[in-house]
Amino acid sequence: MKNERKIRVLSRVLRYLCIAGMVFMIVLAIVSWTPLQYYQIQEADWSSNFKKAVLALKPLLEETISYAFFWAILFLLARLLRLYERLEFFSKANVRYIRQIAILLLFSQLCYPFYTALRNYFLVSPGNNIALFLFMSAEFKLILLSLVIFLLGYIMEEGRYLEEEYKSTI
Repeated sequence: MKNERKIRVLSRVLRYLCIAGMVFMIVLAIVSWTPLQYYQIQEADWSSNFKKAVLALKPLLEETISYAFFWAILFLLARLLRLYERLEFFSKANVRYIRQIAILLLFSQLCYPFYTALRNYFLVSPGNNIALFLFMSAEFKLILLSLVIFLLGYIMEEGRYLEEEYKSTI
């Protein structure tokens, strides 16, 4: 009984932190998108110099793509924590959220080198175009973490099957 209360309280606190993080990310993106950059986009000559026009979109490109994956992961994590708050550990929704988090984390880390290559290609000075693929140890660690989380989804699904079997035998 004491552990149930701890699980509910901690899940609620972590869920609120996830929601606050999602709101903070949106506010940060809006604040960084200043009117100066808006006017740079309006004044950019899209027909004659595409690369210069893309430079005007630099803040939007840098933040939107990288924050979108993290925001989606926080959203799914908040929903997962809501299940834990209700003490639903071995439900279908629990397994689904864990797998979706793992897939999003894996996909975000596999897309990261291509995203940085495209960003570097468009953001360097004209005539010095370079596509640089960056794959550091941090991305490799997150890929391994996403695979472990995906394995946890299978373990939770097996726990769900065992719980259903246990309930049906009593």
